[in-house]
Amino acid sequence: MTNEKAVAEKLLQSNAIKLSPAQPFTWASGWKSPIYCDNRKVLSFPYIRDFIKSEMCNVAFEQFAEADMLAGVATAGIAWGAMAADQLKLPYIYVRPKPKEHGLGNQIEGFYQPGQKVLVIEDLISTGKSSLQVCEVLKKEGLEVVGMVSIFNYGFTVADEAFKAAGIPYKSLTNYPTLIEKIVSLGLRRPKGSSFRKSEARGDRKRHCNSRTTKHFVKMASRPCQLEWNLIILWYEEIYICPNYSFKPFYRQFCTAKSIAKGGNKYTRLTTL
Repeated sequence: MTNEKAVAEKLLQSNAIKLSPAQPFTWASGWKSPIYCDNRKVLSFPYIRDFIKSEMCNVAFEQFAEADMLAGVATAGIAWGAMAADQLKLPYIYVRPKPKEHGLGNQIEGFYQPGQKVLVIEDLISTGKSSLQVCEVLKKEGLEVVGMVSIFNYGFTVADEAFKAAGIPYKSLTNYPTLIEKIVSLGLRRPKGSSFRKSEARGDRKRHCNSRTTKHFVKMASRPCQLEWNLIILWYEEIYICPNYSFKPFYRQFCTAKSIAKGGNKYTRLTTL
């Protein structure tokens, strides 16, 4: 088992991966998502917490050895940054989303000096927007950002492009493709090619047909976690095809955020179960 797979398994064991196809989560970027990785949950599991911390320190030591300070991203990255800094015996600061509205009005908490090389510790990366905003705050204070380490990232191309444009390398302990691979290996998804029984099409589990794709949709008021994972996997399969994503809860379908004009009418591409 690779380290990425091991970390993905730990996130599943600590119940950090949340599914909500019926009521999608809204990320800081504004994107709707049926899945959310809540790394704060890991803090409540001492042995898993220690494993994640050690993996983070290994990456920091091996790939960002030039860093002489760690900076945590508020709020979820504060604890991980503090634990990693303690193990690596490095100075530590953390960055708020915005300056305090009282007291000293600081946005960066802790002692630092211009010219210091900082490694940013983040809990997860989606589009990279909020993470890179933190990097800009540090740069404005004269600090040199040598990179970023996160526990998880969703593997979006937009994030890769944003970090590349900013000239900041980053490394995540695990990622969405690895998580999906782990889920499949654990048998949490419906086997490919299997079909639903007729009884499953009754009541609140009605079948719907899209004239464009001639594929069947399944509307589910409540379904086992196994089928919810199928929807998450389908979303993952579209990541490398569509540039923007949103979620349509009514039919539990995933679709692009962009509408395509055809014959005077607009429709959205759908990925279906």
